Amino acid sequence: MIVYSVESYASFSAVREQYKQVLRIKEGRDPHNIPMALIGAKVNNHHYTTTTTCVSYELSKVRGYTNANREVPKDEGKNLAKEWKIPFLEIAPRSPTGK
Repeated sequence: MIVYSVESYASFSAVREQYKQVLRIKEGRDPHNIPMALIGAKVNNHHYTTTTTCVSYELSKVRGYTNANREVPKDEGKNLAKEWKIPFLEIAPRSPTGK
């Protein structure tokens, strides 16, 4: 998995280098046969703990999340994953109450 924070454009910019590193490590293999996924993750805040599990769902449904927090548009992640021909999803930590 190649993970970036949707709240940090710098982390999104770094994923290209991470992708290149994976390809270097797996040199000689068809890049389309290397299991990978691009993950846009919401950063923990006061509503979440660092030990919670992550679940995949629309970030707009996360309590306390607003687009004001977002620096990386969802379409940019989707387009990059499409370019690399790998799956894309966004995840957010589950709250301590499971919501």
